[in-house]
Amino acid sequence: MYYPQNGYSYPQGYPQQQQTNQNTSQQVWQQNMMQQQQQQIMLQGYPVPDEMTARNAIVSTDGTISIFPDIQNGKIYTKQLDMNTFAPIFKVYQLVQQQTNNSNYVYVEDFQKLQGYVGELEKRIEELKTMIPVPVKVTDKKGVKENVQSNANATK
Repeated sequence: MYYPQNGYSYPQGYPQQQQTNQNTSQQVWQQNMMQQQQQQIMLQGYPVPDEMTARNAIVSTDGTISIFPDIQNGKIYTKQLDMNTFAPIFKVYQLVQQQTNNSNYVYVEDFQKLQGYVGELEKRIEELKTMIPVPVKVTDKKGVKENVQSNANATK
């Protein structure tokens, strides 16, 4: 094909080839993305009977994490190498049972209602106290309630 405006000549089917190349590069990119998504994460490790076995386990030197489940004790141990210092990183995970809340809490509104009810009861009790006559205590001049002698020393 010849384009007289700029004096250049393009091979026959050039625009189609350019479009085909774009489609091909998009397809390659999409395939790479799909392959990356489909790659499975490989876990390293094996079940162990105790923590010391997991601590003494040999792990790979590329920094990948190794997982060691301890089913008897309900723990999971992880071990890997720190790629900066090449020191082992060992962590322990344990399933914690959710604690039941033994303390009972009351909503503020309920507490305020109950407090008001108790206040009303206290007022009524005070009103009733004023309505009931209080018995007068009879005492003699000495402050003795009754001048009664004890019969403890009496003989028969």
